[in-house]
Amino acid sequence: MVDAGYAGAFVHETRLYWERWAQKLSQASGLNVIVKPGHPTKLETLDALRVGKVHIALLDPLSYLFGHGHGWVKPLAMSARNGQTARAIMFIARVDSGLKPGEQNDVFDQLANRRPCWPRWPWSRPTLPPLAEHFLPAGLLALHGTKLASPVHITGDYVETGVQAAVFRGVCDFAAVDAMPPAMFKGLLPGELQGTPFERWAQEMQVLHVTEPINPADVLVIAATAPAEVSTRIARAIQEVPEVGIQAGYQPFDAQLFAKFERIIAASGIDLRPYLAVPHWGPDHLSKRTTHEPRWVPTPRDTIVLDVPLQGGTSFLPDQSEELGRLVMPAIYAELVRLDASGRYMPYLAAEVPTLDNGLVRFVGKNQDEHLEVEFRLRPNLRWHDGHPLTADDLVFAWEWVMQPNWPGSHLSSSGLPAPELFVDRVVAPSPNRVIYRFMSQQQARQAAQTGGRLKNPALYAGLAQHAGPVVPVDYLEVGRNVLPRHILNSMPVEALAGSAFARRPIYAGAYRLVEGGEPGKPVILQAFAGFALGKPAIQRVAFGARYALESATGYWQTPEQLTKGLQARAIQAQLGLPAIRLREHENPQDYDALAARTFARVIWVPRDWWEVLDFNLDNPHLSDLRVRRAVAHAIDRGAIIDRVLGGRGELMRSYLPAWHPLYAGDTHLPNYAFDPQRARSLLQAAGYDISRMPAMHPTRGALTFEIASMDVAPHPRRPIAELIQKQLAIVGIAVHVRFYSWEEFEAQDCSGIRNSRKFDLGLAGWLGSAKPHPLRWAAQATTVASIPSPDNGCPFEKSNWSGWRNTRADETLMKLMNGRVALQQPDEYRRLWAEHQRLWATELPSLPLFNVMRPVVVAPDLVGVHPSPFAFGGGVEDTWNIHTWKRA
Repeated sequence: MVDAGYAGAFVHETRLYWERWAQKLSQASGLNVIVKPGHPTKLETLDALRVGKVHIALLDPLSYLFGHGHGWVKPLAMSARNGQTARAIMFIARVDSGLKPGEQNDVFDQLANRRPCWPRWPWSRPTLPPLAEHFLPAGLLALHGTKLASPVHITGDYVETGVQAAVFRGVCDFAAVDAMPPAMFKGLLPGELQGTPFERWAQEMQVLHVTEPINPADVLVIAATAPAEVSTRIARAIQEVPEVGIQAGYQPFDAQLFAKFERIIAASGIDLRPYLAVPHWGPDHLSKRTTHEPRWVPTPRDTIVLDVPLQGGTSFLPDQSEELGRLVMPAIYAELVRLDASGRYMPYLAAEVPTLDNGLVRFVGKNQDEHLEVEFRLRPNLRWHDGHPLTADDLVFAWEWVMQPNWPGSHLSSSGLPAPELFVDRVVAPSPNRVIYRFMSQQQARQAAQTGGRLKNPALYAGLAQHAGPVVPVDYLEVGRNVLPRHILNSMPVEALAGSAFARRPIYAGAYRLVEGGEPGKPVILQAFAGFALGKPAIQRVAFGARYALESATGYWQTPEQLTKGLQARAIQAQLGLPAIRLREHENPQDYDALAARTFARVIWVPRDWWEVLDFNLDNPHLSDLRVRRAVAHAIDRGAIIDRVLGGRGELMRSYLPAWHPLYAGDTHLPNYAFDPQRARSLLQAAGYDISRMPAMHPTRGALTFEIASMDVAPHPRRPIAELIQKQLAIVGIAVHVRFYSWEEFEAQDCSGIRNSRKFDLGLAGWLGSAKPHPLRWAAQATTVASIPSPDNGCPFEKSNWSGWRNTRADETLMKLMNGRVALQQPDEYRRLWAEHQRLWATELPSLPLFNVMRPVVVAPDLVGVHPSPFAFGGGVEDTWNIHTWKRA
């Protein structure tokens, strides 16, 4: 499916070209390629590529950088007109400015302390980003180190001629535009200078310098999730049918050009969100004019508006991965038990949480037939949103329905482990208010390994072939997560669910009913459900999306400036689900603190299940010495990194689990690698290094020199982090070179990647997902001997022990933790084993945690009850987990 929502795609003739091209592509590839029209924003297009709703799209270069940097798209080819895939830009000035034409370095030196004319950004038409007129020249000058005087911001509909006219009038010293032959430039008088003689324009203006081609053309991409065979067939077909439109075609993708373009854009410091959050332009967009600033509409007392991204929102099913769906689902869906902000289970549709103590969790049978039973007793008088009674029969149906081979949903728990329903042998309903889940016995588990169980997938159960004792998942209580209405879905084939009307407007039993929504880019409206099990919510109406209060609001999260206006107008009551401050785009933590200081909002800083790490390659002769690793740790001032790069919004860590995690070992059980340069020097001396030299020298290992390898794709900038580490290590005699790679080079999920092939000394990157409620999957993939990537196993991404840590005792401890019976019957021993595993890891220091990332949740002063959790973003506890308790004061 091709996204035709690109520039001009809504003009009849251009749409026709796309459809003809798709037909030819179908014939050449043997695939069914169709054009999908619409008016999506760039982010919506990228999101559609990410989740597979669109497979091919023509992206502008900025959208491509964003999507490729997140790993959502892969390039197929570059658009070309007259064979050209990139354009140069040129710097212009008045002849009497004192600036002289010359080579790039000479001209850039002359521009120091001069005033540029930049188009104001964002401006009235953010769909047309001023690449040549602002982003690219600003980035080039920044890379050169040229310090400019304060820019003059030009407004108007035509930025190229606008900045030219401003230079001619002497408003500023220079500007930049798309390159053109000098004779053409001299002969094109800007319309803003109507009445000025052509001769005067030609005599008084000059071209200072023309760059090499640096402004790329559009990129034809394919979704990263597309099978390799599909990508190959499409790529070959494009070579056969390259043309789209008049004088247009495709050329091979130029990776070097885009690497250079990415560096320039990053150096420019431009905030791209106003551009990415608007639709691709069409004729209707060009004709609009804004005559006044739109006003935020205050919300009634019984309503709240939540500022959330509107990407997705066309279906609402369990196991949502899209931001909007993840935030809406806790409000409309209801499980038997639910995780609270601290990661502990609380009763929801169930009257109480089953435990061994209350007898609702029990072992039944003997020897090979012994099995675990988990019984849930339902609250009385449960109802679906349509008023139909909800009984235990619905829960039996839900388990049987999702345990079909064609189930389109996930079978992973909130901890990323195989979901507990996979290990259930049978579900029974002794009465309308009681349901019992009977997990597999040893005999049934081994049989499933042979037959594949209800899913007919022996590979899924292969690990149970020699299983001993009853099957006990550590997160067995999540077995009650599937709660679906039998009276609606019983006649629907399970494979039809994803595209059904039910998916767009579902009937669940949560605190709110979905009454409006299901259209891309539109707010989702919920109404309080009077029949909710825990009582009707106090807030009657919830709108997800700031566009409910301001039609022109972005479909992404509002900037702090826009958010301030919305809060001040009492039009927005909270901003939820923001994964991180976008520090690379100069969004500042102080912008959020200012909201609180002005009493417009409470700002809750919440840790994430994500931390920045410095991996040590233990195969390096220097780093194989624990004393050297500890010296590096003591030489790095991690607190200074948090203060300087994150504005203080981060937390130090001693383990791979942050201090807020329920399974954290505790400070007293873990070593503290506090900033101590003298301690670092002493450790190096003890390891045999001559620290009087720079770099320090070892008699057999040689100079103490490392390379930091990284990729700059995090919300926070990694280059300043790497540079701080470089300077701090130099103080103790360690020489460090810094090298940044593209995402594809660094993170490729095979042996070609720098990280997966372990071709680094020090690896600066991030860990995501280690802090799940039960981090067993992460530990198995990142800390065991079996998880060390190598050419022998193909370096897959799930082999994530990039340091190459080998510790038999740690592996044995992890095997004990995999036994869910320990977690159930010996919770103290379970915590002790986790503490032991963390102690071994932190003591041997295969990686140094630099900081735990924090994110802001913004809440209006009159909204009470919001308690965001670190377990958000797929960990089972989104920001709306307790929305049924919220009130307006």
